[in-house]
Amino acid sequence: MKTALKVLLAVCIIAVGSQAWAAGFTNGNFETGNFNGWTKGGANPNDSAIVGVGTDPNTLNALSMVANGNYAARVGDQAGGSHVSTLSQTVVGWTDASIQFAWAAVLQEPTNGVTHTPAEMPSFSVKLLDLSNNTTLYDQSYNISNLPASTFHNGVQNTIPGYDVGLWHYSDWAAVSLDTTANIGHNLELIIQASDCTLGGHGGYVYLDEVGSTPPVINTPEPGTMLLLGCALVGLYGIKRKVS
Repeated sequence: MKTALKVLLAVCIIAVGSQAWAAGFTNGNFETGNFNGWTKGGANPNDSAIVGVGTDPNTLNALSMVANGNYAARVGDQAGGSHVSTLSQTVVGWTDASIQFAWAAVLQEPTNGVTHTPAEMPSFSVKLLDLSNNTTLYDQSYNISNLPASTFHNGVQNTIPGYDVGLWHYSDWAAVSLDTTANIGHNLELIIQASDCTLGGHGGYVYLDEVGSTPPVINTPEPGTMLLLGCALVGLYGIKRKVS
C-alpha cells in the first residue's frame, strides 16, 4: 500500500513539474474576447481591437476578419494619422516542436496624387524572435511599394472622412508553420506592427489569429464563391423541375 502511494506521489510531482514548465501562448485564438495575455504597444495602442465574425468592407467583403472561431485581433485601424500600433507576447521556456499562427494584412495605397517614398507608405510586419539567442525565426514585412501581386489583392477605392483618397490592398489569411525543435526551452516573442503612411492620410492594419502549437484552421469562404455555389444550386433545382 505504501509503495503504491509513493508511486502515485511521484507521478503527481512529475505531472505538476511538467505543467509548471510547459509554456505556450496565452489566449492565442483570442476566444476570451479580449487581449488577455497580450501587450498592446506602439504610439497608438488603442487603435487595435478584438473583432468578431464578419468580413472586411475595405476588401470588397472578400476577407473574413476571423480565421477561425468567434474572435481575432486587429492591430491598427483603417484611419490614417501617422499612427503606429503593435501587439506582442513573450513566452518563457517554449516547449513545443512547432509554432503556428495566421495573419492577414490590409494596407491603403495613396492615390491622391501626392508622391510618397517607400518609407512614407503604410506598412506592416509580423515577426517571431528567439530572445534566448537573439535570432529572428520569422519576418514578413511589406509596405505598399513592394506588395507581391501574387499575395495581395485590390480592395475598394475610397475616401475615409478626414483622410485622403486611397486604394485598399489586402492579403488572404497566411497560415504560418515553423519548426521550433531547435528552440525548445528558449524565450520567444511574437510582434505584429501596423503603420499608417507617415504623411498622415492613409491607413494600414493587420489581423492575427490561431497562435499556438497546432496548425491554424482557416475558414474563409469568399462571398463570390458562396454566390456561385448558390447559383449552381438554383440551376440544379431548375433542371430537376424540368426533368420531373
